[in-house]
Amino acid sequence: MLDAVSEQGVAALKLPPEYPYRIDYAPCRRIAVRAYDAGLHGVACRSNAECTRQSWLGEELALFDNAPRPHETAERLSFDGWYPDVQP
Repeated sequence: MLDAVSEQGVAALKLPPEYPYRIDYAPCRRIAVRAYDAGLHGVACRSNAECTRQSWLGEELALFDNAPRPHETAERLSFDGWYPDVQP
């Protein structure tokens, strides 16, 4: 799994420390393509949703189609069930 969350991971990818603030899609896609081509199973990254220069609210996980299928360990929840925050 490619690390685009930790300070070390962001620096290794040559992304600015304020990533994901004002980072375009194209460079992120190029990083993901290189990770996929290298045989990695996905990318863990900082969420761009509602981020600022100093902070981000959460993380996202993108699993590639070459990743092993995750095993379910609990009952599935609806999106509203696990993320009840109402978006404007």
